[in-house]
Amino acid sequence: MSSKKKSGLSSQVQQRLAEARGVKRSVDDKPKTDASHVVDEEHGLIADRVGLMRERLKSGAYRDKSVERITDDLILNERESKARAEREKEQKALEKLQARLKSRREQSKRSNYFAVDDDAEASQEIMRRPSEKNPGFNDVFIPKGEPLFKEGQVADCIYLIDDGQIEIYSKAQDKTLAVLGANQIFGEQSILFEGRRSASAIANVDTRCLEVEGGKWRSFLDKQTRPAVLGFKALMLEQVQNNFVSMEARKPRDDESAPQPDEIAVPELFLFDPIDPLSLPEQYREHRHLHTLFSEIAFGTEEQRQTASSSEALNKVLSSHTGLIITEGNVEFQMNGRKFFCGPGAIFGTASSMAGTDFEMLLRLPEGVEKVEFLPIDGMVCFAEIRRLKSALVRFTRAIVMRILGIKDLPVGMR
Repeated sequence: MSSKKKSGLSSQVQQRLAEARGVKRSVDDKPKTDASHVVDEEHGLIADRVGLMRERLKSGAYRDKSVERITDDLILNERESKARAEREKEQKALEKLQARLKSRREQSKRSNYFAVDDDAEASQEIMRRPSEKNPGFNDVFIPKGEPLFKEGQVADCIYLIDDGQIEIYSKAQDKTLAVLGANQIFGEQSILFEGRRSASAIANVDTRCLEVEGGKWRSFLDKQTRPAVLGFKALMLEQVQNNFVSMEARKPRDDESAPQPDEIAVPELFLFDPIDPLSLPEQYREHRHLHTLFSEIAFGTEEQRQTASSSEALNKVLSSHTGLIITEGNVEFQMNGRKFFCGPGAIFGTASSMAGTDFEMLLRLPEGVEKVEFLPIDGMVCFAEIRRLKSALVRFTRAIVMRILGIKDLPVGMR
């Protein structure tokens, strides 16, 4: 009888014996001797002994007379050696990941939103006069082709177009970022404690704008209720971030064929007590207006903050028409073939929440980040309070939301 037939007969006999004992056994079943089926320490030693013997048989090491005899001590040493190697491998991977995250965070801290150009001068052709319809504000007339302000200048006023057309142009990118018409807003950095202009504003035709000084607007805003102020300041911060992301996303990629997207660090903001300006570290004071705005929104809100331990949990908050601002941890997202890495101060979904529309971007926790802390912002509640005030704040809020969302028609939720 051939060995193949003997093997088949043996399997059949084992199957019948197993059935006689009331145990179902497959013909293909084999004795389990690997460590995954260990039931106790003695069984574990046997499994490791068999495994070591198999390794020696496969490698031919059993022919070497100097090889150690398989003992319990040798097996325990082998276990410890493998466990140590696994721990070292995991530690190296963790260190590599932490180094990458640290590098990305440092880059985010060094990034700036605005260029600086204090030598740029305003056009002498622009005419201003007190507004008859809006006491305390100015009507500004900009001749065709004249710049209202230039990229890098200190931002001291916000503008609303009454008639004409304004082109928002970036000298750094050598391209037009937007062309704005009647009832659209621009220059909102002035509300952010005299920030810097991120682009130039040029009149394409003879244009008339309503000019509001940033100091007067901030004084007006400080007199409003907490929900109204929270919503408007969060909207301002989202607009600045949106401008930065849009500009970076439009830049041509260095290598379009690269499998991985370019990574860009969104400037990280520092959280401090806004009542004590000196508590802001000196290295952040160049752009203190943004750090101050972030701190006025999030400082002292520990009890209101929430934590997300997964990308799904974070996106679930945004899908419920709730905006959020990151206070601790990091998130990332992709746009136009680029990956953006964000830390504290990053804000998402405020405009969508106010407008009652879906937030279309997907956020994710970067590899190595276990959780992220954020302050939820109910935009609908904030805008309801702004609408109740029945002031110029309503008009400005609507214009900024429409600009962030890139829409021309007023959303239903804001009518």
